[in-house]
Amino acid sequence: MKDLQVKGQKFGTRREKDVLRHLVTTTTSYKLWIGVLLFFIILGLIGYYRQLKFGLIVTAMRDYTSWGIYISNFVFFVAISLVGSLFSSILRLNKNQWARPLIRVSEMIAVAAIICAAVIIIVDMGRPDRFFYVIKYLRIQSPIIWDVIIISTYLVISILLLFVSILPDIAFCRDNLTILPRWKKRLYHLLAINWDYQPRQQAILQKISKILAISVLPVAFAIHTITSWLFATTWRPGWDSTNLGPYFVSGAFMSGAAVIIVAMYFIRKHLNLKPYITDIHFDRMGKLLVLLSLVYLYFNINEYLGPSFKMVGVEGEHITELFVGKYAPMYWFVQLGGLILPIVLLVFKKLRKPLPMMIVSVFVILGAWFKRYLIVIPSLQHPYLPIQGVDESYLHYYPTWEEWAITISSFAWFLLIVTLLIKLFPVIPIHKESATTDKKETKAGDKKIAYPALIIFCFLSFSIPNMQIANAQEVLQDAQISLDFRETEHTKNIIATVRDSANMPVEELDLYFYVKRTFSLLPIGDFFNTTDEAGVVEIEFPQDLPGDEQGNVTILVKILESDIYNDQTVETVKNWGVPTALDVTYEKRSLWAAAANAPLPLVIITTSLIMAMWLLIFYIFYLLIKIRRMTTQKTKRVPKLKSV
Repeated sequence: MKDLQVKGQKFGTRREKDVLRHLVTTTTSYKLWIGVLLFFIILGLIGYYRQLKFGLIVTAMRDYTSWGIYISNFVFFVAISLVGSLFSSILRLNKNQWARPLIRVSEMIAVAAIICAAVIIIVDMGRPDRFFYVIKYLRIQSPIIWDVIIISTYLVISILLLFVSILPDIAFCRDNLTILPRWKKRLYHLLAINWDYQPRQQAILQKISKILAISVLPVAFAIHTITSWLFATTWRPGWDSTNLGPYFVSGAFMSGAAVIIVAMYFIRKHLNLKPYITDIHFDRMGKLLVLLSLVYLYFNINEYLGPSFKMVGVEGEHITELFVGKYAPMYWFVQLGGLILPIVLLVFKKLRKPLPMMIVSVFVILGAWFKRYLIVIPSLQHPYLPIQGVDESYLHYYPTWEEWAITISSFAWFLLIVTLLIKLFPVIPIHKESATTDKKETKAGDKKIAYPALIIFCFLSFSIPNMQIANAQEVLQDAQISLDFRETEHTKNIIATVRDSANMPVEELDLYFYVKRTFSLLPIGDFFNTTDEAGVVEIEFPQDLPGDEQGNVTILVKILESDIYNDQTVETVKNWGVPTALDVTYEKRSLWAAAANAPLPLVIITTSLIMAMWLLIFYIFYLLIKIRRMTTQKTKRVPKLKSV
């Protein structure tokens, strides 16, 4: 029986020992792994601190390339999150029993990826404090709102899928693992929701599994289709295509399968799970990857062949730049290394082995990320309106070190979440017959994976970056701004005069002129509006600025971040705008129209689908609560299911 013990923890069978030993042991190599991840996370936090402090000016994003590698990263994470639905839904409903050992890994990857996708969108915002404006000013017609709704829905369903699949094993760990830290025992006790192995509980869990397996499929397809609509509804070369939805979905399944193969390789190696994750699994995943690559190849040909025949205007420039221009090396690496390579190599059975499969999958993943980069950046650099009269930095996009640090940090967060989930829960079901996985599993091996509780502090450190200013500041003076207005036949001028507390004119002080718009302030005047020796600065008011129905506009003049004077704002209303009455009486109904004019069938259908999905989610929560309440005081807990 000695070989069934690990550091004082006794196991009933060899299988239990092999599957659970990494939960009770920690090795130096994995502490080092966590240390490496934390290093890159801290580097990303430094970059994000600078971005919060100085604004998006620290990035290379400008008016034309307004989406950079953050959005490329977002699309990539959304893509690999689809792997959860591939295994939990498609392969399960298709009764592919060989994929059972890979379901939990795929669900863990899906949860980690969708969390990172949601966070990277907030990182992309120059003002993350305004995130709730998306909810406050919600419009169901906006593709951005669709994305917010579908991502939150998919996140909840992915977490439920993972939880339902590991619930019986959490209860087993609660009842049988005795040498765990107290916090871990409490965690298992909380998550086990009084699971007692009762037949009624198992029947309800089977019901939940079937509901989730069916409902996750349309949500998974919707999440990447809607992500593609963010591009397809924007008039830019390469995006204005009805092919984008299936194009994104097929690419997502391909890259997700590659991520699973890489995860299989390292989990198999470091947890010594060769009897569970066998060469047969790699062989079949290789065949699946070839199939998905062929589907994606078809959509690639379809995406580029049509515009290549026409080569008209900026569409032609876009294609030329991809095929033979400055993006050509990246483009052909994506096509050859990330798409053709797996098709050519993996048709041979000898190459459908763990190590060759892992190497090919790494190329596929790199190709998938660069593909997202090529989808986002080149299109933005070819607007239909000509670029003229702008700074040189607007014409090119080269990510800054802050962008790279945050991007690499997001991958470190992804790996950290997956690592934490693997450390906390069994990757392979403990028993062949589990309440949620019908039958069929393979056997286990022996080694460990371990990750310290340091991770929790890392999550806390991410919450609120500490913004500090200089320790000692001089006492700032007050200044007063007075406004005068001069109007001629052809011009309208604003004259601002600044005087200090002694009523002396303030010279060489920068003033900022704005007109209040619905959600923000519109700058007017020159880039620098500096007072002269009389404390006066004069700017010309734009002639064509819309006002309200009477032509009124609100003008603001500000002193901001001066080294000598306190911040000051003067606000006044002037009848200098173009009278504008919002008349939507004759506006055709369209999906991007105002709320009152959205197509009623579309509003009804989309709202009904969303409500139906969330009703299903609430019903699943009700069933889980029912499981929790099912345990009676006299019921004796069964320590484990029948072991193999």
